Amino acid sequence: GALPSPMARWVVVALAMPSLAAAAHLGRASRPGLRVRRVHSFAMSDVAAAPVPLDTAQDGALPAARPRLTPLETAGALWNFTRPHTLIGSAISIPALHLFAAPAGFPIPPLRLAASIAFCMVPSLCINVFITGLNQLLDVEADRINKPELPLAKGVLSMRAGVVIVVACLAAGLGVGLLGPAHLSTVPLRLTLLGSAALGTAYSLPPVRLKRFPLLASLCITAVRGAMVNWGFYAHAAQAVYGQALALTGPTALKCAAATGFYLLFGVVIALLKDIPDVAGDEAVGTSTFARRFGRDRVFAVATTTLTAAFGAVGAGLVWAVA
Repeated sequence: GALPSPMARWVVVALAMPSLAAAAHLGRASRPGLRVRRVHSFAMSDVAAAPVPLDTAQDGALPAARPRLTPLETAGALWNFTRPHTLIGSAISIPALHLFAAPAGFPIPPLRLAASIAFCMVPSLCINVFITGLNQLLDVEADRINKPELPLAKGVLSMRAGVVIVVACLAAGLGVGLLGPAHLSTVPLRLTLLGSAALGTAYSLPPVRLKRFPLLASLCITAVRGAMVNWGFYAHAAQAVYGQALALTGPTALKCAAATGFYLLFGVVIALLKDIPDVAGDEAVGTSTFARRFGRDRVFAVATTTLTAAFGAVGAGLVWAVA
């Protein structure tokens, strides 16, 4: 059944606090060499409010406002803020895992399948935007070197607008996921949303900020992208669509373990490869990564070997299954 409403509301409030803390942290943090124009309200015009280098001002005066973005440019900036490659990956994995969770010989109920996918998609994508958005808010300095095309780093999206988007996505994701209908708001889905939000916060937000420590950062990414998301969506589909609790043994458990195991290795690869192009910015802000510590070539070699092993294991499993 669903969580009692008062408890669920308190959980949403508790998980929203990190985003509010991030907003306060950003407000207190000094940013040498930059001046940010004050934005009085969040609207479409917020997207055009941007950090401006001090050397463009004369006699201490604020520079003139930049031209407003067109609606199409505004939509593009907001879309890029979501980090589309992560959003699209999540959007594809949800229906794929719903279909993968179907028991052998079990007729797939189309209405329940569609309802579960649609319900699962909304909070999951919101939490995805929360995690990637929070990381951007707290990594602007490095992103100006590593990813200058990102909206905050490029200056086409204001910090205030970014905070509003991140807080709204967290509230919407947990609100929908925890307070939805009992037959759709399953325990596996709730745990996946809460766990992903918590680890995503711990990854980026001081004072924890796990991304400062290469091993903990890699474990955090692997836990979310590898284990939590795949187990959670699979177990949710098994319960919400097919009416089966995920057993610890048997064919269903084996399928879930196989998918989770593959994506655990894939999560390791993601954790290793993502920092290879970011060495310059990470050095500038003092973030320790495996790529900085061991060199890009070594990290790339380990990542490609791990990925090859993962696909080799899948191939061996397919051969064994059809033999």
